[in-house]
Amino acid sequence: MFQNFLKVTVRSLLKSKVFVFINIVGLGLALACCIIAFLNYEFAQTFDRQHENFSELYEVSVRIDQNGAEVPHGYVPMPLGPAIKVENPSIERVSRFERAGVTIKKGDNVFNRSMAFVDDDFLKMFSFPMLHGNADSYSELSTVLISEKVAVSLFGRENAVGETIELVVSERPNLFLTVGGVFEEPGLQSSLRFQLIADFENFYRNFNVEKGDWTRFVDGLFIQTNDESIAENLPSSLQKYAAIQAEVRKDLPASSFWVTPMKDVAFVQRDYNATNLGNETLHPAHILAPNVMALLILLLACFNFTNTAIAMSNKRLKEIGVRKTVGGSRAQLVFQFLGENLVLCLLALVMGLLFSLWLVDKYNGMWSNLDIQVTLLNNPGMLIFLVATLIGTALLAGGYPAIFVSRYKPVAILRGTLRVGSSSVLSKVLLGFQMLISVMALVFGFTFLQNSSFQENMDMGYEKQGIVMAPLSTPQEAERFKLAVQANPLIESMAVTNGHVAWSSYQREVKTGDNQANVMVLDVGPNYMETLEFKLLEGKAFYTAKPRV
Repeated sequence: MFQNFLKVTVRSLLKSKVFVFINIVGLGLALACCIIAFLNYEFAQTFDRQHENFSELYEVSVRIDQNGAEVPHGYVPMPLGPAIKVENPSIERVSRFERAGVTIKKGDNVFNRSMAFVDDDFLKMFSFPMLHGNADSYSELSTVLISEKVAVSLFGRENAVGETIELVVSERPNLFLTVGGVFEEPGLQSSLRFQLIADFENFYRNFNVEKGDWTRFVDGLFIQTNDESIAENLPSSLQKYAAIQAEVRKDLPASSFWVTPMKDVAFVQRDYNATNLGNETLHPAHILAPNVMALLILLLACFNFTNTAIAMSNKRLKEIGVRKTVGGSRAQLVFQFLGENLVLCLLALVMGLLFSLWLVDKYNGMWSNLDIQVTLLNNPGMLIFLVATLIGTALLAGGYPAIFVSRYKPVAILRGTLRVGSSSVLSKVLLGFQMLISVMALVFGFTFLQNSSFQENMDMGYEKQGIVMAPLSTPQEAERFKLAVQANPLIESMAVTNGHVAWSSYQREVKTGDNQANVMVLDVGPNYMETLEFKLLEGKAFYTAKPRV
């Protein structure tokens, strides 16, 4: 039976080569778009899932009272971590996370990288695989862990255990640290991004910070516990620390704390003020838009499949009439036509996979924070999606034609009085939907292009083109760099500054009369406003000769 079904299917497809080609290519492109959309969605939804303790990890964050409004911030008071660990026995592990830019040297090789200052529990909580060395060695003040990329950059090889690197420290002698281990650098699906790991004690030493200083904040505070009620119960027990912090930071007073499960951390980072974990998941629009577009394209291809299948059914009327006359049942005909549609969809799926292998690199190239790959062996979710999409597409595209064609009466067919074409009500409705979806896709596409062009060319109030920023560690280094570069005739203007627009700033409270507000402050040096061609609405820029206060 199956052999006969297969023979009939092959003969039918070979008789309608143009029909088969159009539908395989059309459905293949649509399924390729669906595969890319699924991988995009999966990438966003599987952030931080590489950690073995993922379900037990939580982030503690603070709300700051700003003119009566509780504004969520990503950072927390620095001494809160040790206090939590002492007073909450249900919490198994605690680690602070402070991410800082540092300059590291080895001979003539000098690089700016991100260093994470963490507590002893950090690598027991989070799964960042060690490639070489000992994960616990960073607890020694003279030892540091580096990523394999840093190891290759500095030493030309991955295994750099035992080597020494020089850490440039502002206004003090540089520190020499021994590499205790090499870890796999966090990928694009990690909320925490860094290239070096050092013990938090080094943060106190390098930045001259007092351990119990409640005026200082750290970028993150993470806890590990199997108590699922921790998100509800912990904030109330921490309220007393909000009063302690608010007493010493009148400009940034803490009003309350809250706890976020690790599964939500990557999604809420963009809603926080002053977050610096290093990464966040895709924007909601970046997740939703490809899904909507892929669904519309798939519907367009399915409607085209249905229309062409109905139109091509005229060629098989005699076959249907004969099979019914000799005793063939309607169920057998439905099975035959659905089977043929399933084979066609299977061929389209293979074509879609081939298309997706080409599309995925183009899609990745559009986003710096995205890296999706078409893999089947190690991705059961992808296999389930492909099987579900195959069956769903076969039923959606070929279900109605199979039922529609199989209901023909053999008498009308054999007399030659039955004709089927594209003038039926269903065909007109489907053609209307095809036109609607096509127009919507064109409108969305042009809107996307116009929005991209607008954002690229919009006036930000300063010059964006031709500006190069060079992060430097000390004022002395900045002055040396300035003297070395300003002699270049291609350099039109130069400024040394502590901060840079869209790069570094801090928050302060300002008052005038009875009015007060929290504002973002940018520390800049002489000639900065002129170099970036800021457009002042009123007043004048800073005088070069005026001493800095």
